[in-house]
Amino acid sequence: MKKLLFTLSLAVLPLFSCSSSDNDEQTTNPTTINNSKINPPSWIMGKWTSYLGGTAYQSYTFSNGDIVMSMSGYSQSYKYIADNGGYSQTSSDTEFTFTLANGGVSQTFKFKKVTATKLNFDNGNGITEFIKE
Repeated sequence: MKKLLFTLSLAVLPLFSCSSSDNDEQTTNPTTINNSKINPPSWIMGKWTSYLGGTAYQSYTFSNGDIVMSMSGYSQSYKYIADNGGYSQTSSDTEFTFTLANGGVSQTFKFKKVTATKLNFDNGNGITEFIKE
């Protein structure tokens, strides 16, 4: 339940956390636009999807500077949270782990490469298999 609340809080935060002055700064300061804390390894770049049953799915899209989680039509970019809150990551040739922290709550995301087109996601409650699209 805590993870669901954390995920929902991550989804709502960007809607209320940005003022017009923040947007002005990003427009006038090019280093703010291109200087993201998120830097996934090359082997995980792209979209990875897990079908949860029926028409329900969850996906993660990894790109230089952002990670976007989508679930059955809803999407959440982690860039703003990572750049303005707590963010850490570690990576190797087969594993990518990142932690987001916001308001004293943190969540760790662990991805392990199984093959070039399959990876496992450990959310702390079990393993979910994702396939590269």
